[in-house]
Amino acid sequence: MPDISIVISDLMLPGELSGADVLQQARRHHPQLDLLLVSGQDLRRSEQHQPEVELLRKPFTRAQLAEALRKARAGSRRGPA
Repeated sequence: MPDISIVISDLMLPGELSGADVLQQARRHHPQLDLLLVSGQDLRRSEQHQPEVELLRKPFTRAQLAEALRKARAGSRRGPA
């Protein structure tokens, strides 16, 4: 298996699954993965928001992406609440 530590997905995907669904499946099968969800929507109000998933609203800068990745990594070290 490749050395993957984080999964990044857009909320809106073509087909039946949403990005939140993809991240939920990733977490179920690989609980050690860090998760980052991006969208142009207000994700904090989304019914699909999962507290253990770091959120990043589009459009974003490289600095904002870097900060979101740092937060996702830090969240995994905190462990489940």
